[in-house]
Amino acid sequence: MEDGESENVFGNLNPQLFINEVINGVNDVVDEGFEVFEQQALELLGDVSEDETNQLRKDKGVSSISGIIQEALDKRLDMWEKYNLQHCFSVPEGFSLPKTDTSGDTLMDHDACTDAELDKQLDYLREKLSEERRKSEELQRELHAVRKQSITNMLAESVNESLKQLEQTSVQDSFQEMMKMAAELQGKMESLKKKGLAEMESSRTKRIYCPNNDQTLVHPVNGFSDMDLSSLQEFESF
Repeated sequence: MEDGESENVFGNLNPQLFINEVINGVNDVVDEGFEVFEQQALELLGDVSEDETNQLRKDKGVSSISGIIQEALDKRLDMWEKYNLQHCFSVPEGFSLPKTDTSGDTLMDHDACTDAELDKQLDYLREKLSEERRKSEELQRELHAVRKQSITNMLAESVNESLKQLEQTSVQDSFQEMMKMAAELQGKMESLKKKGLAEMESSRTKRIYCPNNDQTLVHPVNGFSDMDLSSLQEFESF
């Protein structure tokens, strides 16, 4: 296909001119880059002789590196050019653009319909966006409520666990206190019993060996009548 026909197909774009401009632009950028590289190299070297400068530029310096890179770049650009011409800008033989109606009224009607359709699509998109925003806000509120409920449940479980441990500790302490008091009470009862028996034995001995003593005292076996006041108070404290 001729260049003029290609320009018509691709909207006044000549494929070969476009590719040539791209390749020239790439080469210009590479050349400018090596010029900057050479200037900075000379600045770093400082005061050098003209021979050393020429050696840096031509023999084993910037020129040598530039040649290696330019050679590899040219091969890549050649492959890129062939690919574009064969695939991107390839037009089948006999291809022609459809003829368009140049009537002004038809174009105006088409533009009006296009604008109306665009406005309709924009209104639809706005409604969808508002709906999605409402859904997002509802989800945020539900998520906040779930988080709040979860925190409340966690706090309630912690409080219940603490109360349970406190109750268990209180019951254990009370039980231990009761056992301790029972043991002390038993010890006191044993002590009082031994004391009562000793006093009863002493009273019996006195009656035998001292018959003239006052016998109006109540017999010890009849209760705690002959116990002293301190013993009764000690027993009452339980």
